Amino acid sequence: MLEILGGIIVSAIMILLSGIKTVKEYDQLVVFRFGKLVDCKGPGVHLVIPFMDQVETIDTRIVTVATPESEELTYDNIVLKISAVCLFQIVDARRAVTRVEDVHQAMAELTQTTLRSSVGEQSLRKLVADRAKINSSMKEKIEKQAKDWGIKIVSFEIKGLKLPADVKKALLRENFQEAELLQAEI
Repeated sequence: MLEILGGIIVSAIMILLSGIKTVKEYDQLVVFRFGKLVDCKGPGVHLVIPFMDQVETIDTRIVTVATPESEELTYDNIVLKISAVCLFQIVDARRAVTRVEDVHQAMAELTQTTLRSSVGEQSLRKLVADRAKINSSMKEKIEKQAKDWGIKIVSFEIKGLKLPADVKKALLRENFQEAELLQAEI
């Protein structure tokens, strides 16, 4: 009889210890009880109810999403190769868990589609000349959509912009002709 009681006590202690969760400084612990979101806990040691609570740990550090280089068409019908990088951070773990299935995949897709649509709205000259303004505009567009997911956009930058060789030659010729006209006017 004493052996059975000892086994029950050891089992109860093991079950209780399985409910102890340690959360790192950069994580949030989202707690679901029977499928319903009940709490979001910060760093430290927390006790959850075994068998009743399910937890998901969310990393709140800044994440980098790099878009692969892709060929895009500008407003003035010039095909160029472009790539970008977006840095984001989860600021509301509850929303990040309940509003989107895979935050990282969703942000990668959102960044790539925003880049594609924004390039299509700009002329090549504007893309080259106003890169900082366009980066800011794209950051705002992405942030507007990602805010509902509990995500803050830290920065967005176009990191690569490559022109086809024939377009480069045409631009050089055009700039050379403009320089000649300026010299003639002076």
